[in-house]
Amino acid sequence: FELAEEGAVVFTVTDVAGKTLKVENTIRAKGMNLLPLDADDLGVTGVLFYTIESGEFTATRKMIIVRLENN
Repeated sequence: FELAEEGAVVFTVTDVAGKTLKVENTIRAKGMNLLPLDADDLGVTGVLFYTIESGEFTATRKMIIVRLENN
């Protein structure tokens, strides 16, 4: 994600029922930022939603978690 200015960011992951799976509060720099996400920590696969909040900005997007099995 990209920030227009440095600031506090709240990153929230929810399932389709609205249950909160993960909340991360962090300070991020202006510009492009990466926030690693470990699918094992979430404990689910399928369609999830993430919300990024920073200052006046809020955006919610859909993501799909797929777990591949090694045979």
